[in-house]
Amino acid sequence: MRVAYIDIETNYVGKFSDSDRRFFEDHKNHQLTVVGIRTVGAGQDKFTQIVGEEITRNSLLAPLT
Repeated sequence: MRVAYIDIETNYVGKFSDSDRRFFEDHKNHQLTVVGIRTVGAGQDKFTQIVGEEITRNSLLAPLT
């Protein structure tokens, strides 16, 4: 069995106010900057880091296949 751990870093690019209680619900204003994927299993322990414009559907799925 393989297990994947995913860590994401984002940059808030929208309008922010300390009084805005919907801050974390406003996903459209968050830009992914870094995605780290660690896969463990079958005698392997692998870490993949994807940055900026390299973050695509294919690059996110590649470490999981």
